[in-house]
This record gives sequence, C-alpha cells and structure tokens, in this order.
Amino acid sequence: MFVKFMCTIITILLFSVSVFYANKKIRKKGIRFVVSVMLFFISAMVVSYGCTAFINLITDFKTPQSIFKFNHTEEIVDVVEGDESCMIVFRKDKNSYGQDYYLKSGDEYKSPYIFPTKKVASSVGKYGICSIDNVRRTNDYYVVGGATIEDGKNLTVTGNDNQVFQYTAVGDTLVLPNGKKQKDILFYSTFNDFSDDYCLIINGEKISFNKS
Repeated sequence: MFVKFMCTIITILLFSVSVFYANKKIRKKGIRFVVSVMLFFISAMVVSYGCTAFINLITDFKTPQSIFKFNHTEEIVDVVEGDESCMIVFRKDKNSYGQDYYLKSGDEYKSPYIFPTKKVASSVGKYGICSIDNVRRTNDYYVVGGATIEDGKNLTVTGNDNQVFQYTAVGDTLVLPNGKKQKDILFYSTFNDFSDDYCLIINGEKISFNKS
C-alpha cells in the first residue's frame, strides 16, 4: 500500500509541475489547458508503468488471490487460469461483477502494465452481450458474457473444441409481471488462438462474433 501511495503522490506532483510549466511557457489559456492535460496524462502513464515495474520487482505473489488482494478489497468470486495469465472475477456490488487480469511469470503472478487487455471481438444477441479480450503480451483469450434465462432452466455454453465454461449467478431472481421468474447468469472461459470462425453455442443456438 505504501508503494501505491507514493505513486499517487508522484502523480500529483507531476501534475502540479505540468500546470506550472504550461502557465509559465504558454500565454494562450486554451492552448495552456490542452498542454497541461497532455503533460499530465503522459506523466501519469510513465508513473504507472514505473510503479508497476517496481511492484513486480519487489513482490512475490504465488497465487492469484494474493496479488488481487494487494490491489483490491472486493470479494473474489472465481479464478480462471490461462497458460500465461489469469482472470479474476470479483463482486463489485450485489448486481454487478468485474474482471481483473494478471500475468504469470514462472510460479509467480505479476501485475500487467497499463491497458492490460485488448478487445478483439464482441457479440450482441438474444442472450445478451459477449466479449472476447486478449491479455497483451500473451496468447490467452478470455470470453465473458451474460445471459438472462427463465428460473429453473439451465444455461449451457460451449465454445470451439468443447471449451469449458464457468457460471456465476448475478443478483436476485427477478419476478416478472406475468409471474414468471428469470435470472441473470455471468459465464466465462479462456482459450488460445482466436480465429475469425470462433463461435459459442448457447443452449443449442450458435452465436457468432464481430471482430473489433
């Protein structure tokens, strides 16, 4: 926590220096503001990269849970292990979840640098939104989607090569005006070697993706 605190202090100092430099060197207010913002973001990216490199150097996290707890206080719901990385599904609040990604280095887990993932494809259809992200500097891809189904019915998702999916219920069961009940399910998995013909089969229905 001390390292993260120092990184925040350094970022604030760099912002102050950026504003001071812009005020001193540039006369026009509009241009001065733009330059201040640009200098701040460049400084923040440099600090973020440097702090991440430093944290990775001095820490020794042996499990996904330990590195996640270093960065977060939220509850871990699930862990998906890729070949070169892992994805942690965590609870933001009662009705929403988030994902965080970490790199593998031997038997240790390391924090990724800024912009750790790249969206490669997405799909919007009958069962909701699905997206596929690649963890940068790896060949690991993670597909995450949500589906709303009638309570009491099962959700079955498969991918290419009989890819195995994990499931987590989101929030409480919703009672509709007609008395029927439905629930939201988060599903997710990992795979390698994304191709244009990648698809999902959700309850027997083929779901294709649009490349980003």
